Amino acid sequence: MPSGWTLIDLRHLRFRKLSGAGPEWERMIDGYDFLVLMPEITPADPL
Repeated sequence: MPSGWTLIDLRHLRFRKLSGAGPEWERMIDGYDFLVLMPEITPADPL
């Protein structure tokens, strides 16, 4: 797993037919433009 932050552009997925994507994924793809994945952080870590 990468040690840094990861930015995923969800806008490209809106116009594709995703087989097996559940309703939760469909709502996320339609409701958000980007998904940011962060490594495990603690309150003491600077952002």
